[in-house]
Amino acid sequence: MISLSRRRPLARPLARRSVRPLARLLAVTVVIAGSQLPISPAAASAAPPGDIQADQASRAVAVSQDGRYAYFHSSAKNLAPGLATGSHLYRRDLRDRVTELVDVSHVGSAPSAGLSGSTFASADGRWLVFLSRAGNLVPIDRNGIDDIFIRDMDQQTTELVSVATDGTQANAWSSPAGVSDDGRFVVFQSNATNLIAGGTPQGVRHIYVRDRLLGTTEVVTEVPATSIAPAWSPMVSADGRSIAYDLYLPGPGGVPVWTSIVHDLTTGTTEVASVATDGTTANAESNVAAFGGDGDFVLLRSDGSNLVYHDTNGYSDVFVRNLKRGITKIASLAHDGSLADGPCRALDISNNGRYVVFGSAAANLMPGDTNGVLDVFVRDRQGAGVTDLVSVAADGGPANGPSDSAAISAPGRLVLFTSSATNLVDGDTNGFPDVFLRNLATGTTIRVSVA
Repeated sequence: MISLSRRRPLARPLARRSVRPLARLLAVTVVIAGSQLPISPAAASAAPPGDIQADQASRAVAVSQDGRYAYFHSSAKNLAPGLATGSHLYRRDLRDRVTELVDVSHVGSAPSAGLSGSTFASADGRWLVFLSRAGNLVPIDRNGIDDIFIRDMDQQTTELVSVATDGTQANAWSSPAGVSDDGRFVVFQSNATNLIAGGTPQGVRHIYVRDRLLGTTEVVTEVPATSIAPAWSPMVSADGRSIAYDLYLPGPGGVPVWTSIVHDLTTGTTEVASVATDGTTANAESNVAAFGGDGDFVLLRSDGSNLVYHDTNGYSDVFVRNLKRGITKIASLAHDGSLADGPCRALDISNNGRYVVFGSAAANLMPGDTNGVLDVFVRDRQGAGVTDLVSVAADGGPANGPSDSAAISAPGRLVLFTSSATNLVDGDTNGFPDVFLRNLATGTTIRVSVA
């Protein structure tokens, strides 16, 4: 365990509240392993009649845990009227087949500019945190730079969160990193110098947590002297208690490598996550990709060859670190359990840590995967383990274009992903990357980036 900060621990997060369940996707269900999984009425490999294709590129963001809502970015001009140039955030209601603009103002008006960064969602899809350069989303936005906002889809409100405890707006670049499932905690990184009392050095990036209940903003951790670069790629666990990020620290032999860190906001303790089960730090670059549940699992991509004993493929692999049990396992395995014959990237993990979504152009992960491009796969880590292809064509063959940017629903039954392929559903003729939803139980795919 390493100590990166002597700051006092933040106030203990509220107990995870019961959120009002979203409407069920459909009255018809299918029973899988004793649980019920909603099935969309449009769950077929075709665009339902009346759906209008996006006229520009779209990118997957998140899918709600009940499968009713899918969120995505799009530069299309035909998904909502009167939009400014740039990318915007949308919610697709898969039950009612309605597409809604999300990055709107506090009164529901269209934004004056597009998005300028990533978006993060709570598991139930109620809270959306995004970066926007629009100056009309809240009345107090007068700094003229990109800011971070949170949208409450239940109450239809928009709030500025990249502010100091006294409400002062950030005076430099900020970027969102995640939101707790109850919407209380928003984690972000910023180069601003005015977010905490006494300020921070100009041009140095720090990680902050905004407590929306108490109205406070605090620096989460300080970069240790042993790191030669600022913290990077922060994210927050579902309960808001833990954050993960990357630091450039000395690895085995003293050679600096990007190392994955987990920090407990309640106790103030910090530990290295990119380690083998025996505690050995990865001998090459590692990056955090996602938390599973309340911080029990951390999904990693690593070039290290020493995180598991049989990692001999010489490529980047995907790993899951069980923080409670102190166990690290590889997840980017082929259908027969062999190592991938190409690099893999970590994309997402289900709430219970069972399902891992990853991307790879490796040719040996599934039989018949002969397209030679990046595909999306899901690994069921239970028992002996099973790997399935997510980005599969309507006829069951390989996709004819690359796929990436995937998110899995909290229970692990639905995967939202981006693809340039034109053969995943019938009628895909717009010539741009689209967003698709794969139902792992029914083996069906629908396109969600439509009007």
